Amino acid sequence: MTSTKLPDHTTMYQALVNKDTNFEGIFSPASRPRAFFADQVNNARKPKPENVEYYTSASEAIRHGYRPCKVCHPMELMDFPPPGSKWLLKEIAADPPSGSNADLLGP
Repeated sequence: MTSTKLPDHTTMYQALVNKDTNFEGIFSPASRPRAFFADQVNNARKPKPENVEYYTSASEAIRHGYRPCKVCHPMELMDFPPPGSKWLLKEIAADPPSGSNADLLGP
């Protein structure tokens, strides 16, 4: 996870379950078993609390090996990707980076 101060896990999980838009942009929840990160207002089934990791950004979740959710498309909701880079998101979704490959994504 990250060293940046985030709300406690209970608060973040409640925001996730309740689809609380007040927390959008504060954290990116990631599901361990399914290896994806999502937007807090995602309509997908919510993972168990013990299966969620929280990151301060989508790029941090990607560096830790998570792919964007195929239901809510969190990268597109943030006016990302820049034009011409959708191919990269498809590559990441097909084969999420791990280990030293994650370093290629930068900070």
